[in-house]
Amino acid sequence: LFPNQPIPYFLNGIAYLKLKQYQKAVSPLKEGKQFVYEDIPLLVQFSTNLAEVYNGLKEYEKSDKEFEEALQLDPDNDNVLNNYAYYLALRKQNLSKAEKLSKRSIELSPNNVSYMDTFGWILFQQEKYSEAKIYFEKALDKGGFNRPAIVEHLGDVFYKLNQPDKALENWNKSKELGNTSDLLKKKIADKKYYE
Repeated sequence: LFPNQPIPYFLNGIAYLKLKQYQKAVSPLKEGKQFVYEDIPLLVQFSTNLAEVYNGLKEYEKSDKEFEEALQLDPDNDNVLNNYAYYLALRKQNLSKAEKLSKRSIELSPNNVSYMDTFGWILFQQEKYSEAKIYFEKALDKGGFNRPAIVEHLGDVFYKLNQPDKALENWNKSKELGNTSDLLKKKIADKKYYE
């Protein structure tokens, strides 16, 4: 009914993204993006969601390009900064850039525990374990104590800091909080860190 309106395309793309049907999400997001005129926030949303979709498809170059486009339009979008940094950290690519992006997201939203966790994870990937521990603990203090991923990350850093008992304690706590990952189960069973 409204072939030139971007919102239906956007919502269709988001639905596929949430269902992890990444390939199906590409077309409506790309098509709808063409119909966005003079609405920078909406254009940022299209680019950000396309970046998420391409990341899900492991098309990392395209994902990074969309994140870059979103940041060109809105350089202080804390969510975009954090997500881009997080994906770079997961891939262990361009960690110095990830650190810069993540640091900026924390400057913009200093109480966001997810952003602190991302920054801690980047430091962890850079083998800056003592610094990483500080950010994971800050995230816990600011309310992240009930988030299984943050608790698991703290366990990982304790393991790297030669404190296996504290590592195991945090891994078990993460499991109690609902973390069902096979990797976590393996860490607990073998009392050893795995990537």
